[in-house]
Amino acid sequence: MAKLGEYIARHVVLTAQSSSLAPSRARDLEIRLRRASQFFGAERDLTSIRVDDVRGFKDWLQHLPNGRGGAFGSISASRS
Repeated sequence: MAKLGEYIARHVVLTAQSSSLAPSRARDLEIRLRRASQFFGAERDLTSIRVDDVRGFKDWLQHLPNGRGGAFGSISASRS
């Protein structure tokens, strides 16, 4: 069983070791992944996350402040 928190930790390490992302983008990605862990729970089995769960996450993100006067998770309707 793959847990979300373990996946995130591994992904963050691999991203940091990779030169594929600028440091600021890697930090942004880590913040987003940590938000997912906060919402779903670090112990959540990855295979248990369903479409409706992701929709709930999207809605949850849209109510979080992003520190720039907007919402943290602005996701376009075309990606819903």
